[in-house]
Amino acid sequence: MTPLDAARLLLAVAGSTFVKDSLSTLDGFSALVPVAFSHAGRRRRPKDLFADGQSLEDSLATMIGDLAVGRLGGAAYARRETAAGSRCMAVTLISAVTEKPYSYPRMAVLRRFGHKGVASVTAFSRADFLPDSLDADGLAGAWPELGLVQVRELPAWSIAEIARAVTERRTSR
Repeated sequence: MTPLDAARLLLAVAGSTFVKDSLSTLDGFSALVPVAFSHAGRRRRPKDLFADGQSLEDSLATMIGDLAVGRLGGAAYARRETAAGSRCMAVTLISAVTEKPYSYPRMAVLRRFGHKGVASVTAFSRADFLPDSLDADGLAGAWPELGLVQVRELPAWSIAEIARAVTERRTSR
């Protein structure tokens, strides 16, 4: 399994409520593009930092690959049994819960951690959709008719374990 395969599987499984929806969920999240970026507390334009066509799927695969080879690290990626360890959310997936969820934009936030905490935050959405806030409130505010917004969060340690599994699988061949 490659980091890209792992990223696709992660988006399909974590973003779906039902298995039957996993392909449409993957399609809905994988193509999201960077719409906002913050590094060390400073906002920057994503166009200056990301290659044209870079998507959430690509960025998550890069994160998994970086973890697999040791380019990322820090306490946030260590599994902890305490509540404090669960606050380091690396991936947030936001979507509408309706009969036709594909009719509404999805959003995602990807956080990379360093040894001193959050190193960068990238928000993803459709290129033509930039809500007031890049969270569930932003999606609900843009579409007031939505009755339910779903937020799925994945802790950094879970992404690190997936990266380790990808690495172990490669080296055991």
